[in-house]
Amino acid sequence: MLLKKIKAITSGSRHQLNLDKSLLYNKPLVKSLLSREKNKGGRNNTGSISIRHRGGGSRKLLRNISWLTENFQGIVTGIEYDPNRSGLIARVFNLKNKNYIYILATKYLYPGTQINIGTNVTEIRIGNRLPLHNIPAGSILSTVGLNKAVYARAAGTSCQLLQKGDNFSKIRIPSGEIKYIKSNVFATIGVISNESHNLQVIGKAGKNRLKGLRPKVRGVAMNPVDHPHGGAGGKPSVTPWGKPTKGQPTKKSKKH
Repeated sequence: MLLKKIKAITSGSRHQLNLDKSLLYNKPLVKSLLSREKNKGGRNNTGSISIRHRGGGSRKLLRNISWLTENFQGIVTGIEYDPNRSGLIARVFNLKNKNYIYILATKYLYPGTQINIGTNVTEIRIGNRLPLHNIPAGSILSTVGLNKAVYARAAGTSCQLLQKGDNFSKIRIPSGEIKYIKSNVFATIGVISNESHNLQVIGKAGKNRLKGLRPKVRGVAMNPVDHPHGGAGGKPSVTPWGKPTKGQPTKKSKKH
């Protein structure tokens, strides 16, 4: 997707680079595919903060994404924005059941494209979802997983099928690590859309607050009672709870 530069009317808009949504589908959302999730603010089931610097933010509707593996034929009717993820989503009309589903949109997936999903699919085309044993080695894949996509779900990410076998196949995941997974696992042909997501510039702290992200304070800016880094310098880097950081292993090694 393209990025658009905001006119420098204020200091916050001077360097802003936002996603250009003018080409996206702007018709009403499919109500049957929407749900609302309560904002937990980084707290667990006991009410204790388990993830810091979370809270507030705009209310968002969850789009229920389908990770289909059964036989399916559909036509893409529009590419939409999803506030809950970095990539874009596609609204697909089911030709058999005459209803709509949401899937993760891949790059170069346009309205009017027909997509096929299932174990009998053999055509290698952008948007098709099929098992690994039907895909030629060297192909670029995304949303790899059986019942739910596990690898390559973020904007601009992809996996590569390196080697196929009868039971297991070898893929390279976005981190560069090589993984062995079962050959009956499903994958979508193509790269996840919105590859320019990492080039966006928020421009001001208020946009992060709308995302539900609260400010972070450096430990060296605190007092000694608030953080191990507070007060005088020259201390080793640790977490607020005293665990060493900066690459030092903290996992206990297993005794053989």
